Amino acid sequence: MGVVEATRRRALWLVGVTTSCYVLALALLGIAAIIQQGGSAGGLIRAGLSFLALGMTASALVRLVLLVADHRGRAIWWTDATRTSRVLRVGGLVVRFGLAGVVWYLVSASGGR
Repeated sequence: MGVVEATRRRALWLVGVTTSCYVLALALLGIAAIIQQGGSAGGLIRAGLSFLALGMTASALVRLVLLVADHRGRAIWWTDATRTSRVLRVGGLVVRFGLAGVVWYLVSASGGR
């Protein structure tokens, strides 16, 4: 198995994790919105936020894997890109990881309630 094939498998695996986590997050948060009863809804909200955070992290990791591990992705993202494109792509990656960090913080902050 070559580097390109391994990178493709990692990226596809992360895309699957991302999609699954987003679906689970929407389902759990939707059920929590319907139930709206103290303890059980709180657990569903925490679980939904956990899956959302995991999906957001996996989504950011997909871009990072394509940037670091794949030479074609690196060429598109960095080598052949204009300065403006580089700034926007790196800024978007930082924002993705930052927002995932915010959701992880919300999960940890809601854990004690």
